[in-house]
Amino acid sequence: MKAKKTLLIAALFIMALLLASCGACNADTDYVPDDVDNGHGTEIDNYYTSQPPGPVVGTNENGAGNLGGMEIIIATWWSDYDTATITPGDLAPQERAIWEMRTAAEQQYNFRIREVNMGNEAEVIEIAANSMAEGNPAAHIFALPPLAFTQLNVRGLLAPLDGYTTNFDDNSVIDWNIALINATKTNNVPHGWAHGLAGGDGIFFNMRLLEEAGIDPYLPFNLQLAGAWNWHNFMEIAHQLSENTWAMAGSVTYILPRMVAANNAAFVGRDPEAGLFYNATGSPEFMEALAFVQSLHDEGLVMPQAEYDPWNWYEAAFLEGRVAMRPGGANIAAHINANLHDPWGFVAFPLGPNASMPHYHFTTIDMIFAIPNTFTPQEVDNILFAWQQWSATPEGFDDTNEWMYAALEDHHTHRSVRETMAQHTRNHANALPMMHAFIPGLRVDDISWALWQDDTDISAIIENMRPSWDAIIGAANQ
Repeated sequence: MKAKKTLLIAALFIMALLLASCGACNADTDYVPDDVDNGHGTEIDNYYTSQPPGPVVGTNENGAGNLGGMEIIIATWWSDYDTATITPGDLAPQERAIWEMRTAAEQQYNFRIREVNMGNEAEVIEIAANSMAEGNPAAHIFALPPLAFTQLNVRGLLAPLDGYTTNFDDNSVIDWNIALINATKTNNVPHGWAHGLAGGDGIFFNMRLLEEAGIDPYLPFNLQLAGAWNWHNFMEIAHQLSENTWAMAGSVTYILPRMVAANNAAFVGRDPEAGLFYNATGSPEFMEALAFVQSLHDEGLVMPQAEYDPWNWYEAAFLEGRVAMRPGGANIAAHINANLHDPWGFVAFPLGPNASMPHYHFTTIDMIFAIPNTFTPQEVDNILFAWQQWSATPEGFDDTNEWMYAALEDHHTHRSVRETMAQHTRNHANALPMMHAFIPGLRVDDISWALWQDDTDISAIIENMRPSWDAIIGAANQ
């Protein structure tokens, strides 16, 4: 009864606020093949042709640069793309617009870009490591997962991106993932880039189960809108829900990194000047998040996994209405919408005490593009400039809210999209890179699997894993 009264008071307070606001890879070999078959019958025999220093782009009388016919190869594991070999009549409208824009850019600035599928992800990493070490890179741009990026960058094989055309603060043409770009900095200079932001993770909740527990089914939305969707109010709701049903279900390995980010903390930090990683698990903010996640178990708020349940038991539990909340990314919204017959909502992970109000931080990680350090600074500048012209969104398809139209079809209520996603889980300012994903051999499971046990000593968990983590992180810095 006390919890219900507290929630009612909180809800009334929040509504008053709202009304007031409305007024105002290391390789085992150094062998570099002379020719590479991309697996699709295309032989790649022109790995790298050094270009003579050319004019800085944007310097002629028409405001257009000339890259001297430079041919730029992007090494990927998913695509072969060449404007010269595409039949535009076979393309869908947006694909044709992209082809037209790319063709025009190549003609205007006198360059050519080819995306080349060089094999699977591991093969691309091996080709990158071997060819760069030989000083004869197999491509001008490589797509790399974070671990491979770290392994190449600490060896000094990736070019600094500090030239004339580098402007990662301008999102008008490219949707830069600035959090991940910042994670690539050494001496405060980026050595890689990423773009796009599919969206952060959050909490899905069953509105019917909230209402049956005597809670306003829109309370999580209202709390979030008022900047009060925090750990305290989350626990108030969870305790009240637990009187009728399980409050929450999910994997501790998934929940822990998100709650850590929600408290503006991290497993691993990185000094952008020195470019060195460090173990951040001993910080007060991290320990606070660890204690909070453990309290979900200790206070009986999370549904336990039965002995013979599959690893994703919590997915069925949520869809069948046996649990009120579950974590997940916006990418699963369509599946939930098709299979959950109760009304439901989606909010960000609740704010921890150390969060930068009112930012609902979320984790981000993606592949990173990088340029080998073999190229001259002028070449690096030209390569990055050409990539930006080639990767822009074509005119007529540059509606920044286009993603929203599709998302509205996948969510039960527009508030999940217009409030949670638009303001928080797709907001670049709220993204925190998962720096531990850059460290070979580092496993979050070392910590998470020790949680959600009776009488868990979280301080002992951190002390026990510290020597091995310090050694792994130290090795990554070498």
